Amino acid sequence: MGTFSVLLLVALIVVYIFIKRDDKRNWETVYEAPSGSKAVDVQQRYIYLKRNRIHCHQKTVSLKVGSIRSTPHASMQTITRIEVHQKDADRARRLLAEFQQR
Repeated sequence: MGTFSVLLLVALIVVYIFIKRDDKRNWETVYEAPSGSKAVDVQQRYIYLKRNRIHCHQKTVSLKVGSIRSTPHASMQTITRIEVHQKDADRARRLLAEFQQR
């Protein structure tokens, strides 16, 4: 029974990793801006897409800038992205173009 439990656990972990890896492939970035002064802009676009029934989410990414080597003194830049599901990507881009013209 112990061996079966271990094999079942390993199988579940493999399935989980496969699902997570596959899920990351299904998202496309349609808009990104530096966090801070542009945060309101990102939020407005995100709400606009949600109101138009686009399957999307916001993702914040931290990037080290200012140094090729990773040092403690390198500054951090934060970017907020709007990612949409691949099936909604074309429609989301059209909606964002409309939003830009408003």
